[in-house]
Amino acid sequence: MRYSLLNRFRGVLLGGVVGEILGNGGCQGLVLAGSSLQDIKPRDTQPQQSLSPWQQIAAYGTKSLISCGRLDGEDWLKQINWQQSSLLALKNTASCSEAALATVPIAVFFHEDKTKLCQQLLQGVAIWQDDDKDISAFSPEKPDLGTEALVIGLAIAQALTEKLNPSSLLFVSFSPKP
Repeated sequence: MRYSLLNRFRGVLLGGVVGEILGNGGCQGLVLAGSSLQDIKPRDTQPQQSLSPWQQIAAYGTKSLISCGRLDGEDWLKQINWQQSSLLALKNTASCSEAALATVPIAVFFHEDKTKLCQQLLQGVAIWQDDDKDISAFSPEKPDLGTEALVIGLAIAQALTEKLNPSSLLFVSFSPKP
């Protein structure tokens, strides 16, 4: 092994935070200078909380997974209700990427069993995305419930088990048809 499992877990969590920041335009006005980002213009003078709502949801999911030893959606929601009940308003509202971020701890927890990982990811996504969407319906032209979480979760599992081959990852183009 090149890296310890603990360091790979840390990398997954850091990657989730960095990915969310970049995905939400959090680095507008930043340029890469050498190996660091430098601010070229002030963006916002308001202090920001350390974790976004979806990162907080993922953190409570982690606590639930550890305390229960399995995915328990009711316990996950109870953890949130006890700590920060305002996050419950986000139930059934997540975009694909937000649901994928919320389920990163599930990918880390179940990374050794692909079948169980897929089942658990879909259960986790179902908590945060609209209940009216069909989990089983997927097409490359229109990603649906759980697709992003499955792709990201499986890539995380491959990375954690050191079976990730970047050239074999499936990249689906969602560009509009002419």
